[in-house]
Amino acid sequence: MKATLPIPYAIVFVHDLNNHEIEVPEYEDNTLITSNGECLSIGTQADVDGDVTINLSANTESIEKKGLSKAFEGTIASASKRVAVSTSEGDIVLTMEVECEITVLSIWVDDVLYPSSILIEADGSKGDLGPPGK
Repeated sequence: MKATLPIPYAIVFVHDLNNHEIEVPEYEDNTLITSNGECLSIGTQADVDGDVTINLSANTESIEKKGLSKAFEGTIASASKRVAVSTSEGDIVLTMEVECEITVLSIWVDDVLYPSSILIEADGSKGDLGPPGK
């Protein structure tokens, strides 16, 4: 699934769709991606600089990664077995069903400071990997 849109406040979140009490990861200076085990925050280019394309997929092997760099690999809790990408205003951009309550995330970006293209691989098929986090 793919969406292209301006991102308000230059940040998106990846989290369990049905977790309505998400604790957003604490901001870290000069860090594109932060995680706390239940939510991932990803910085983007500012909306005034143009749209951001976000691709959410279970398997990115068939997706072209030319020009992208791997920026993160870790896990989040996904108790509802549905992962969502949302804006800071709470708008859901993309959702995907996963198989397990812990989802492995790999994030690829076209720019390590202000990405306009973000590829999110959400693999929820690996079973119980222990507690979520980095």
